[in-house]
Parts: sequence; structure tokens; C-alpha cells
Amino acid sequence: QETWSHTLQDILDLFDKVKESSFPKFYWQWALFLQEMGRSSGEPSDYYQAIQKYKLAIKCGGFSSALYFDYAVALADLGALLQEMSLI
Repeated sequence: QETWSHTLQDILDLFDKVKESSFPKFYWQWALFLQEMGRSSGEPSDYYQAIQKYKLAIKCGGFSSALYFDYAVALADLGALLQEMSLI
């Protein structure tokens, strides 16, 4: 049976191999995952983390209109969740 234990150095070596141009897409996909986690869990912190990853994707050169749309949806979802929580 294969084990999935990796050292920190293995992970850092993997990131060194990743082309910098793929970082925006990586962070965008990570943000989408965290955003879905937020929808599932209802936790504002998941949305906050997603928003941070969207910011990183943009900072790394992601300028797609679809990226900005997903970023805006995450902000709107977080706002709606916080509004809903304040009514409780």
C-alpha cells in the first residue's frame, strides 16, 4: 500500500518545479475550493480564506474576467452570510 507522507522539503521542491505562470490558476482553484467549503460549512472564515486566495491569484497576474467574477461572488456570499448571522 502506497503511503502519502511527504516531508516539508518534498512539498517545497514540488513548488519549485511549478512554473510561476501557473500560480494564478493554482490560487484561483484553491479559492474556488475554499468558497465551496464556505457554502457547505457556513463558516465565514472559509470565505475569508477564499478571498485571500483570490487576491493572491490577482497579485500573481490573474486578470481574467471570470476570476474577477468568482472573486466578487465570494465577497457577496460572505456579505450575505454575515448579514444573515447578524439577524440571529
